[in-house]
Amino acid sequence: MDRSKKVHTKNMIERRTKSRLKTPQAEPDPKLLVRFITASVAIAVLQGCVVTLISYSSILLGEQLGGLTNGTFFAVFLFTSLFLSASVVEIVGSKWSLIAAMAFKTIFVGSFITGSENKAEQWPSSVVGALFGGIGIGVLWTAQGVYFGATAKGLAQQQGFPSDQATTW
Repeated sequence: MDRSKKVHTKNMIERRTKSRLKTPQAEPDPKLLVRFITASVAIAVLQGCVVTLISYSSILLGEQLGGLTNGTFFAVFLFTSLFLSASVVEIVGSKWSLIAAMAFKTIFVGSFITGSENKAEQWPSSVVGALFGGIGIGVLWTAQGVYFGATAKGLAQQQGFPSDQATTW
């Protein structure tokens, strides 16, 4: 490698390293940080409830209804993720998609309560709840990626970092 290429390569490496090691210029907006943390905690708690119910569905509802509920949930989740979620997030926006998805997942959780309280309503409640839950989780994964990506970029810009630094590992 000739000397000019070595110098050019060395300068490029130094510039990239300096931009990555740039110190923050300002404190992040506390509101943006609070919204990020609030969304993270809310999604984590609700997801924990959903995963627990999926795990215990055969015990709570019996093998046949538990299997039907889980199968319906995951089939609708797959369909929603592949064909519906990107359009919903694009039309409604990530924030409102998150809110709607979490409401749908809450209906799924509520269907287990309704089914355990009244055995006559157990089958329709569980299947309808699984439909709502599958739609909710299908939209949630797409919406949270867009929401958290936008929030990370906003925080990076406030602190003077390049936005690609906030969204790449």
